[in-house]
Amino acid sequence: MGRLYTLLIEQAFPNISNTAAQNNALLGATAMLAGYCRLTYSLTVVMIETTRSLDLYIPMLIAMLCSYMVAEFFNQSLYRRALRAKQVPFLVDKVPPENKKLNAMVIMSKDCQTLDSVPTVHQIM
Repeated sequence: MGRLYTLLIEQAFPNISNTAAQNNALLGATAMLAGYCRLTYSLTVVMIETTRSLDLYIPMLIAMLCSYMVAEFFNQSLYRRALRAKQVPFLVDKVPPENKKLNAMVIMSKDCQTLDSVPTVHQIM
């Protein structure tokens, strides 16, 4: 997206330098990865280390945060979708409304069985 934006700007203003095009492409790549994978600060550090352009830190951080917030508003992250596809239990951030006033006493069994810290096979069976 950053490169597409740069191409549009280059068409409108032909005097723009090639460095601006490369910077915008890098900012677009950072924003796309932040929105898709939900990587935040670590992604910015990796991009800065890869390109060695410290002057892009603040614009990259702003692009990454904007992309992250927009993506968080509209859909789930890549990793959350992968966990759901593999049916791995995932602890969500918020308690569902139907479970807000639920006590553990309602869910738990009255006759709980306990094991020693190192149980034998006979105790487990």
